[in-house]
Amino acid sequence: MFINKARPLARKAPSIFGANPQQIVEINGVIFVSNLYWLLLSSSTNYMAEARKEGDRAGCDVVAIRRGRRIQAGFVTRNTGGVKGMYSLAASLAALLGDSWCCGLKLNDGRYVVVVVHDGQIAPGFDLITDADAARTKLREAIGLFKFAPEAIFASRELQLSPHTKDIYELLKPKALRKDLRLKRLRFGMTQREIAVSAAGVGVLVAIGFGVHLYQAYKRDAWAQAAAKEQAETAARLARINADARTKLMAEALAHPWAVQPTSEDFIRICSAASDSLPLSIAGWILDSWKCNATELTATYRRVTGLTDDQFAEGVRQVVGVQANFDGPGDFGSFDVPHSMPAGGDDSLASADVMQSGFLSHFQALNLEGLRPSVNEKAVQLAFPIKPGGPPPDPSLKPPQATWRQFPFILRGSVLPPDRLFENFSHYAGTRIDAISATLNPGKAELTWQIEGNLYAQR
Repeated sequence: MFINKARPLARKAPSIFGANPQQIVEINGVIFVSNLYWLLLSSSTNYMAEARKEGDRAGCDVVAIRRGRRIQAGFVTRNTGGVKGMYSLAASLAALLGDSWCCGLKLNDGRYVVVVVHDGQIAPGFDLITDADAARTKLREAIGLFKFAPEAIFASRELQLSPHTKDIYELLKPKALRKDLRLKRLRFGMTQREIAVSAAGVGVLVAIGFGVHLYQAYKRDAWAQAAAKEQAETAARLARINADARTKLMAEALAHPWAVQPTSEDFIRICSAASDSLPLSIAGWILDSWKCNATELTATYRRVTGLTDDQFAEGVRQVVGVQANFDGPGDFGSFDVPHSMPAGGDDSLASADVMQSGFLSHFQALNLEGLRPSVNEKAVQLAFPIKPGGPPPDPSLKPPQATWRQFPFILRGSVLPPDRLFENFSHYAGTRIDAISATLNPGKAELTWQIEGNLYAQR
């Protein structure tokens, strides 16, 4: 039998489509698969024919069909692990959690399930199992790209993106699963490869029967047609991959930085609670200052003559339960107390004039001597992210102009604590705090506060 070497017997699915062994997980005795290539189907009556057509284009032979307001198809290839009877992980979660949400939920093996559903559809590129760092990055990308209610963001606590979470093992109990969300073969009977091989065999026998000359003519024509078709399919597939890459880069460049930061209210509340718990003295060392950011509170103590570093270190271990740090001369010691703050989510921004005027007017009304907020605009320069070890962004892509403006601010010398400073503040939307610090004046027994942050406004 002659073999057509101008074309492989079966097309391979693109590497970004479909599952692999790392995208398959067993939950409660049921096998789930993720990283499907999701497409929205246009036909509500003849959707399987459309799914077969799109599956052929993507080089996939297994599909999960999700019926909702619109019909979605998630494609995978058996060569990469997805087989008939497995459940789609994203579709199963979508059937339980509703039309608009995102999640980063931890598996028992330490990996994280990341799924995003927006406007009733599984978002392409947001159906995967990955490590903690990649899960955190993908969720931040989704939160910046789509608008989710805070209670619709479910993330494991250690990701520090939301106070809300879910137990994926409690969600995906066998009785809660819908059988229509299992993977199925796109075509019954023989595969396209088997059909092609059988047809080629028949063609050879027929060609032999009609003579070598006729068969050679047929073979040349078939090879030419097959090569042209494969070339067209490859070009179309590469065009789709490049379009997906462009869309992803654009979304990451336009992600809103304030969406993944805690709200000012949460920042003040958590930092105030942490600083209020600090003892004024540890092993005789006197509290000097502290600084609070989104991940930790750092407290600094001043040494009193006659006391030692060892005494302070032991006192910190007993009172706080963490390790002490010392500066070079040994006159100051410090320690860090970690904490977490939930992401504030997206805000509806006001104009720059409204934001600045409201912010300055609030503190002017306090009439505190020496309290003069400093607010200056910082130019926002968007750049496409470069992942370590990954390819550089397409040079033909130009970063878009940001749709927001950023105004860093500093409040220095306040004798009022932050919760009093921001009492009745009416412009929390678009205001984010980065750090709160306080210094103790032992002579006056008085604290002096400094607050740093950003105002975000519409462009």
